[in-house]
Amino acid sequence: MTELEQKVFDSLAILIGGDGTKKLKPSALIKRLSKVSGLVQTDVKQGLKGLVLQGKLLGVNRYGEPLELVGWSDPTIHPTPQYRFWLNEILEGKKDELTEEQVRTILRSANLFDGLSQTELERLITSVLGHARRKIAIDSEDVLQDKFIRSAKSILSSSKAIDSLSKILIGLGCELPIDSPTYYALTAGDPNATKIMFVENPRVFNFLIAYADRFDAFLVSSYGYGLTMANIGFLISKNKVVACSVDAYPNSNLSSVLEGKTCLYWGDLDYEGIQIYECLKKSIPSLALSGAYEYMVEILHKGDGHPYHKLFGKNGQTPSKCLTAEGDWLMRLCEVKKHGVDQEAICSARYLDQIFTSSRLHQNLN
Repeated sequence: MTELEQKVFDSLAILIGGDGTKKLKPSALIKRLSKVSGLVQTDVKQGLKGLVLQGKLLGVNRYGEPLELVGWSDPTIHPTPQYRFWLNEILEGKKDELTEEQVRTILRSANLFDGLSQTELERLITSVLGHARRKIAIDSEDVLQDKFIRSAKSILSSSKAIDSLSKILIGLGCELPIDSPTYYALTAGDPNATKIMFVENPRVFNFLIAYADRFDAFLVSSYGYGLTMANIGFLISKNKVVACSVDAYPNSNLSSVLEGKTCLYWGDLDYEGIQIYECLKKSIPSLALSGAYEYMVEILHKGDGHPYHKLFGKNGQTPSKCLTAEGDWLMRLCEVKKHGVDQEAICSARYLDQIFTSSRLHQNLN
């Protein structure tokens, strides 16, 4: 290969990565290769042309233009990254501890180790094998049932490693702990109130705290790692959520609090907010939308609201199917208007009566 072809080859190897089987999209590929290699785009095309003539590339025409998915004609020509050499050496040194199938299990997930130094990789493999053998220094067996604690105590002091390495650990015959964490929800107001309101956003929860007693309402907001407004209903039904009162009222048993109460939900009027309502409704069949949605619908009908754009933090949201009539109607409205309304937009005392009342949207749809 010429020096130019070698630069393009090396740049392709970086973009393809892994075991060399990945295919690259042709659009903007020349620009990407130019950035990685430091070559001008005309030189990149010349290099690609040379690699095609040598039979090393697929998806590029004889003029060096990418037309289809681009990849090696034979993945074995892909250069082996340094970390794979290190991994092979480490596994060779531990062949007495591993079966051939266990070695293959680790090698299948080798991409996970890209970016580690040789010392870090060796320490990690040693920790993983120690974890699989249950040779863990631990004060109490009970604490091993917490997945994150067990991970940090056995794999390089990392609580997240056990998730990333789960396929390898299972392949090594390791029985992973059944994770059963405790979740916490912020609450405000009297637990004996006649109304329960689930509030999507914490800033709105803070705004409503001052009005909870006035409207005989008990407020609930999700809080903490793993707890979301979408799964809180299910977790409450399983007694997995601890209520944390932010005012003078005592902490309560959320499962008991929900019994026989009017349950309301108020969140954003957008794809995600409606999806949250649908998820909550599955666990709390009596749940109704807050009357606040009637004002939010008016905002959309007036042509206001914000688009699903990254500027507004909504670019990842997409519409989904709804099981309830009111959820389906709101989802289609958001899809037609192509805009959403954050609940903070009507955080005002003038809307309080409607906020703490059930929406009439459901009645109007029947």
